Amino acid sequence: MSSSIAIPVGPSATPTCHKGTGSPANSPYSTSPSCSPPSAGKDKALHARRPSLLSWLKPDPPPTRRSFLSKQECAVINIGEPNGPPRLPGFCLESGIKSSISTQQQSLETLLGISSQRKSLKQQLNAASIKVESGRTTLADLPTVQIGCKRYIPEEYIANKNRKGRRSWIQAYGFFLTEVSPDLRTLQTYWACSKCDERGKSSLFVATNTTSPIEHLRRSHMITEADGNAYEDSSRADSQPPSKRRCLELPTARSNVNKAKELTVGWIVTANLPFTAPSNPYLRRMLDLHDASLAKEVPWSRQSVRDTMRKLFEVKKGAISCQLEKAVTKISFSFDMWTSPNRYAFLGLHAHYLDASYQVQSRLLALRRVWGAHSGDNQATTIYDIFGEYRIRDRIGAGVCDNVSSNDTCLASLYRQLSPAMAEEDIRNNRTRCFGHIVNLAARAFLWGEDPDSFEREAFTEAAFQVEERELRLWRKRGAVGKLHNIVRFVRASPQRRELMKSLACSQRDEDDYHLFEEDRAAIDLELMQNNETRWNSTFMMIQRAIRKREQIDHFITYLDTKAAEPRQRVPVQDHLSQQDWLLLAEIQSLLKPLYEITMRCQGWAKEGRYGALWEVMIGMEYLLNFFEEQKLIFSPPDGTADELQIARASATTRCSPPRADQGRGREKHLPQHTRDEYTGAFSQAESLDDDHRRCIQISINNCWSKLDEYYSLLGQSPLYPAAVILHPRWNVSWLEANWTSHEQLVWLRDAKNSVREFFEQQYPRKEQSEAARTMIGKAMRQDEPSQFDQWMQSYDRYMMEEEDELGVYMRQGPVRRENLNPILWWKEHQEEYPRLSKFALDILAIPAMSVDPERTFSVTKLTISSQRHSLSPEIIEEIQCLRNWLGHQAITVGEVVSFGGDLMGWDGGEAISIQFKLKIFLPSCIDCDYVPLENRRDPVDEIFLTDEESKNMLPQ
Repeated sequence: MSSSIAIPVGPSATPTCHKGTGSPANSPYSTSPSCSPPSAGKDKALHARRPSLLSWLKPDPPPTRRSFLSKQECAVINIGEPNGPPRLPGFCLESGIKSSISTQQQSLETLLGISSQRKSLKQQLNAASIKVESGRTTLADLPTVQIGCKRYIPEEYIANKNRKGRRSWIQAYGFFLTEVSPDLRTLQTYWACSKCDERGKSSLFVATNTTSPIEHLRRSHMITEADGNAYEDSSRADSQPPSKRRCLELPTARSNVNKAKELTVGWIVTANLPFTAPSNPYLRRMLDLHDASLAKEVPWSRQSVRDTMRKLFEVKKGAISCQLEKAVTKISFSFDMWTSPNRYAFLGLHAHYLDASYQVQSRLLALRRVWGAHSGDNQATTIYDIFGEYRIRDRIGAGVCDNVSSNDTCLASLYRQLSPAMAEEDIRNNRTRCFGHIVNLAARAFLWGEDPDSFEREAFTEAAFQVEERELRLWRKRGAVGKLHNIVRFVRASPQRRELMKSLACSQRDEDDYHLFEEDRAAIDLELMQNNETRWNSTFMMIQRAIRKREQIDHFITYLDTKAAEPRQRVPVQDHLSQQDWLLLAEIQSLLKPLYEITMRCQGWAKEGRYGALWEVMIGMEYLLNFFEEQKLIFSPPDGTADELQIARASATTRCSPPRADQGRGREKHLPQHTRDEYTGAFSQAESLDDDHRRCIQISINNCWSKLDEYYSLLGQSPLYPAAVILHPRWNVSWLEANWTSHEQLVWLRDAKNSVREFFEQQYPRKEQSEAARTMIGKAMRQDEPSQFDQWMQSYDRYMMEEEDELGVYMRQGPVRRENLNPILWWKEHQEEYPRLSKFALDILAIPAMSVDPERTFSVTKLTISSQRHSLSPEIIEEIQCLRNWLGHQAITVGEVVSFGGDLMGWDGGEAISIQFKLKIFLPSCIDCDYVPLENRRDPVDEIFLTDEESKNMLPQ
């Protein structure tokens, strides 16, 4: 059985105490005949006393109903539902005319609040909710406050681009509220006095001007302008005249405007668009077709977009900082220097770590301008400041960078700033070298000799001064590669030559009577690729494309020799490629291919513990060294026996699996008989090369192998490289034992084991494990209440656990024979078995093999700073690239979350589920759920939306 209580909700409702059990006349629901009507004094419509809601909940015996002689609107609250909260089914008129205005049920606690008084305006505003939505926010979604029977929305929640903001001093003593009609249209705007609100009154004044509110503050509260905050031009009208107000327009929620602003910034930074792109008239017309009111309220100017981007960057930077704080590993970093097209010196800094879900993450922390010299100390100061901005100075791990000597100085200075007590050996232990840079040096040594830098400087100088003949002669000295460079340059120098080459290839295809492969047809449409002096892989791809288009190149040169009238319209004879030159180019391609493949493999993000992980560096170096050692035997002078050379060639074929011989012979049946000998002869190149070309290849192999061996020795300075291989469950220490078998390599193996063990014991001390063990054993002792004998046995077990050598136990278990094993997941599953060693392993698995992320950032930034955008400041460039990187890695979102009660940006839709109360709690993603005071939330609702102030109070210190 349930009973009801009628509560007045009108602005003139006055409590009247009714005694007895009888019913007044003309009131079918009344129970007290002695009730008297409320006073009939004149009440101002906008200045009424509000009663306490609980004053109507007297403990009268149910199911009696309180009633009133006046005809006024009352709320009916059902009371007495067993094991359930009170409900609010609707409203009725005491005159006997019942009307159900609203069927929405609300809990009594939500209606009454925490205190026994009805919520004041301030309480209602503080309780304004935060809603997480990905779509459009309507006026019905905005939080409202109730004054009498009318509803109001805080003025700041409704977007109005023409309103520049109120500056009168009265806003410090009140609230600006906009009345909304039942059909969700905005009406008049009022100013509500906060002083009266504190006393339980509602004092509203039309906000067209400030004269009435100022007079009210002076007379009722003795407050003048001198007592309040001084604002400029306080006597001026703060809103438009009523005649110019859009009283009957559907308003646009400010949250939708902020969504549009955030999405506009995301569109600009990801598409490399100028800040003036949103103001394009055709785009504006398209947006007007979708939502004219929203398009009218969003500020599309260049300055507005830049201001929004700055604000968004600061908010999202805080979210990235929270993500870094939650990393389960140390934070490794990679960095590099770069000069932009608009002549700024930038330092790109990336962080690498495993997040709480054990996923490898990479974040651009800064693209910071470096002032002054590019010295190591100057770079270290910049990096140190950036670490401080993200609050991660105490969590820094290994640094990854290229082999420039200034980087050694930078890391030494940086680690000493992070930890003044760090020794020189510890600094070397945390210094890892970019594998891509090592491969680059080896490939350049193969192509350009022992001093490739001198050739690059000379070629760059000739090109800068446009001395074409001298540059051609310089490249011609480089043999077949230089000749091919000149031919490609000749063809690409003129669009007519490119068109001629393609037309000749098409005509040759039509005249030939044998079948062409699909890939050969596609090769006709491919363009020749031009290499440059600094990127060895561009030379590899140039050779690869030229070999695929060899027949077209030869036909093009022959055609010009016979048809062109002037010598300058023909390819110089010195640049013609002979049969031996083509064989040499094919061999260079096959020798550079392992370098290219290992580079492509290791430039990933190692999402599953491979394709960019640190353990691939040492194994990749071993692979390349073995490959070039075998190639030395193949191209060595023929002073050994035929059997030895045959064994060496068979070994090289087995390890490297060059596909060209098998592929070529598989096509013999498609070729005319008279061309088969010439075509298949290209696949016995090692035997067909003359002595000069053979010596050229041999010298290149020696140069490459020497460079690889030099940096392979430098890897031994850091224990992280052998540790990365040992701590991979698929390889363990068995891989090193199987590959390091010579007397010298056995010494390497011993030193590697010792260095790994020393680093492990120093950086991951035993005390962490012993404390955990003592805590666990102590809990077990308290729960099980063991006997004295059991306690003695447990103390012995604790001693054994403290003395247990995790690294030794792990190495003795041997490798895990499983293909495509994910080492990250393996160590996650074995954390209890190896509590210390798992931390060491996961920290290493978060270290990238290359510092390729800064290079990617530089390449993208170069596209951003186009020739029309050289005026971009370094700060704007950094904000664009950081937001672009964070959005690309899905570290942040824009335009999906709406906040009522504060800043509308920076909420990333983090949500937590409470099983106890079955609540969905929406809060900023940077807030850990452990900080949400769920025990204070007793209301049985499905969703809770935290206010900005509540969220700030929950943030960890």
